[in-house]
Amino acid sequence: MEQVDLSGSCVFHHPYPVAPGGDSGSRVRPYEMLAAFRSLGYEVFEVTGTAAQRRARLEALRRELAHGRSFDFAYSESHTLPPALTEPHHLPTAPFLDARVLRLAHASGIPVGVFYRDVHWRFPHFREHYSLAKRLASLVFYRLEWRTYLSAADHLFLPSLGMRDALPSPAFEGGMSALPPGIDAVPEAPRRARPGLAELRLLYVGGVAPPVYDLGPLLEAARLTQSASVTVCCREAEWRAVRHRYSLPGNVRVVHASGPELASHYAEADATLLFLASDPYRGFAMPVKLFETIQHGLPMIVSGSPEAARFVRAEHTGWAVDSPAEFRALVDGLIADPARLDEAYRQVHAAAPRHTWRVRAAEVAATLTEVRARRGPRSLEGRTG
Repeated sequence: MEQVDLSGSCVFHHPYPVAPGGDSGSRVRPYEMLAAFRSLGYEVFEVTGTAAQRRARLEALRRELAHGRSFDFAYSESHTLPPALTEPHHLPTAPFLDARVLRLAHASGIPVGVFYRDVHWRFPHFREHYSLAKRLASLVFYRLEWRTYLSAADHLFLPSLGMRDALPSPAFEGGMSALPPGIDAVPEAPRRARPGLAELRLLYVGGVAPPVYDLGPLLEAARLTQSASVTVCCREAEWRAVRHRYSLPGNVRVVHASGPELASHYAEADATLLFLASDPYRGFAMPVKLFETIQHGLPMIVSGSPEAARFVRAEHTGWAVDSPAEFRALVDGLIADPARLDEAYRQVHAAAPRHTWRVRAAEVAATLTEVRARRGPRSLEGRTG
């Protein structure tokens, strides 16, 4: 990918307010990407916030373009909800607002890239968790969102390329590439295995509600070995709703923490876990926690998540296992030979600089610069929006 002059200007769109301190990937990612573009030296024209704020910014963007201002590219971070339903009341009071933003950029000759976050609405759990009325209403706007990308986006960024097979139809004809989450800090030095390692302290952070987040395999694996203690960290309300589904072995505890509160749990852990029952929807997922664990200098043990397993194998940031028996063998092997754990810490530390949010933003800039170069200059006449 060609080198890019990281000193221009870009449009950043997100159909929701962007603020620090998010407690989920859908809140964290837009803030980090926006900050990363600025840290690279881009002058960023934001179109974010409430519908009223985005409408005002759209009109400001239209004026800037009319006065001859140019932008290197436009980048949009999607939401888990369709843009039309992101107001607190979830009513479609401005159903075409965000489509107008992207189409204005596209018609003005600005390369448009969209991070398409999710297609959960195409999987069975969507039908199981929402009433028929809510499903039918939201499906209209999910399809409207997809139609907007078909007409206005030059490139789709996906959590992983495994998501391609789940995309709606008609097929997207532009470019596609993976743009997984990132980290905002690189550990200063690799961790070291604890002296006298006799038990592996493992941490799982994430959802616990089946079928997408089924802890059954994790609990089965924990029962098979007394050489590991497992901390499951999840939202308290979610745990209360599903705790009756699980029987916890004695070496598993459940805690509730988020954001900065998680730091002490990462500090105490020897490695992290993503050990869940297989699920088609999660098969292409690249969880923020997969990268958060790198930021904390820890390797991850993965099972039941194909794209995450592929990542840890390729980047040498952990181990992928296929069964609780393999998990037990891995745990016993690491305790018997702590040098293997030290080597994993070194590999994680070496991988971290490749996965910062700045690197992700630079990938976007380079990709959309290539789009502009292939397309050549376009007239600004006939702008729409």
